Amino acid sequence: MAGGKKFNISEVAQAAGVSKMTVSRMLNNTGIVAAATREKVQRVIDRYHYQPNPIARGLASRRTFVLGLMIFEHMDMDYHFFQLIFFGVEQEARLLGYDMLLFSNPRKAGGRENRCLGLVDGVICFGTNIDNKAVEYLEDRGIPHVVIGRRLWLKANPRSCVVDYFNGFREAVNYLLKLGHRRIAFWGGCRDFSVDLEKHQGYRQALCEAGIPGEEGMDLYDEEAARIRNCIERYRPTALIMEGTRVPLPLLINAREMGLRIPEDLSVIYTRRDFIDIHSLYDLAGIHELTMISVPRRELGAAGFRLLNRIIEGEENVPGEVTIGMEFILGESCAPPGKAPESGRKNGCGKEDTCEKIKNQI
Repeated sequence: MAGGKKFNISEVAQAAGVSKMTVSRMLNNTGIVAAATREKVQRVIDRYHYQPNPIARGLASRRTFVLGLMIFEHMDMDYHFFQLIFFGVEQEARLLGYDMLLFSNPRKAGGRENRCLGLVDGVICFGTNIDNKAVEYLEDRGIPHVVIGRRLWLKANPRSCVVDYFNGFREAVNYLLKLGHRRIAFWGGCRDFSVDLEKHQGYRQALCEAGIPGEEGMDLYDEEAARIRNCIERYRPTALIMEGTRVPLPLLINAREMGLRIPEDLSVIYTRRDFIDIHSLYDLAGIHELTMISVPRRELGAAGFRLLNRIIEGEENVPGEVTIGMEFILGESCAPPGKAPESGRKNGCGKEDTCEKIKNQI
């Protein structure tokens, strides 16, 4: 390939000693190509760094290899939560040769802004507040699409990739029960958000299966969790599951001020990896990592793309929903009730003004 000359498909076929049609079938997966022939063509492609012409490829296959992303969120994408979903989609799509087209104002679906939808093979929708009408627009026009996350729909019935929050939180409670805890609280989440209701249902189900009656003050949502100190003093939980962004630092500050040690006096499971500063955690609790249940966000995005690609490929029996389990990450914040601290472990950094400094940062 002297002088930087780019090979075309005819030259690849000639160099490999096969027909142009054979190379085309291999690149577009439109026919059977023998393994030995495929390897021979691939060696030529690798040697000369051949890249198919995307326009010609699209015309031949009636596909553009462009993936649409509708993000129903501000562009900071919720402190990395949606960023990792995006990265999961992008990584999986790149493996199959897709480029991505971002629709940053998807609520205008159907208007002039979304004429670009004709350029995409399919669309992935994600974000906190996915608009029903935008998804209905995709469905009405037969544009392949997948929604990441479970939602309540008015008319649309999209395929979706969801997280199994119910069993994730149920298993978190079971882990604490196995450690010997019986007074287990769950604080956080929004009362009007369906996935947060699902988390609380999983928590209550585990307690019910263990024969432990629920107490109203042990099962609180974000708007009620401001009463953390009063709840700890009144209900005396020995273990706590925290959901959302508002709870961890206020809880750790109140626990320290009340003389409660983590995990000896209060075991803690948290659900968000990106809202706790490791230095504050050590200053307040003397530990380096909370035990967590976490959404595998990259895998969620990757699974959403794989589901969409099955639709684009025209597969039969594509499931309406793909479920991804939560990850359990063992840290240092859980122990049997009243367990003595390990030798040499200190609770907090010993600085008297630690709580006041961190309060000023919240």
